Amino acid sequence: MADGEAEKELTAKQRKNRKKKEAAKRKKQEQNLKESAKVPTENTRENDAEKTRETSESAEDKFQCELNWCIEQLEMGLAFQKPDKKQAEVAERHLRSLNSSKTPLPRKRQLMFSLFGDYRKKMQDDKRKERQEPSVNPKLSAVKKDEQRSLFVKVCQTKSLDSETQSSDADKQDDDWKFQKSGNNFRFEFGDSES
Repeated sequence: MADGEAEKELTAKQRKNRKKKEAAKRKKQEQNLKESAKVPTENTRENDAEKTRETSESAEDKFQCELNWCIEQLEMGLAFQKPDKKQAEVAERHLRSLNSSKTPLPRKRQLMFSLFGDYRKKMQDDKRKERQEPSVNPKLSAVKKDEQRSLFVKVCQTKSLDSETQSSDADKQDDDWKFQKSGNNFRFEFGDSES
């Protein structure tokens, strides 16, 4: 029976060993699967990181473009619309906050939306108008010598007869007026002479 018990013990030990071996095999398989899965996930993570960098760069570029458009609109409004003093101060304050690097981006977006409403749609409308309307590009060309004519006119102003007669009438009136002495002998008496 000792042999039977030994066999049972061996079989129990064998069972434990088998379980350990199976667990080790499972761990190895799981590690292999994880390693094989990690390679693509790392690549996808790197790709995702690159994509997010690209999108963040494009988002930053897009925001900067929107910000520049809003700033340009405010400056044009100040230059051409001739606002009153209070409106000009408000617009300049908004310009300072939009140009400031200390102003957080959400605040800038909020400010742009409060000033222009749907500014993205307005930007698209402006771009569409620019595409539809052909821009006038002035062309400079040399002028032929035959077409080059310059004319200098010297204007001399002379006194008209009406102005001469008016000025001579005024002179005559000045000449006609003369100081006439009155017969009044009023004088101040200061008392120095008689005292």
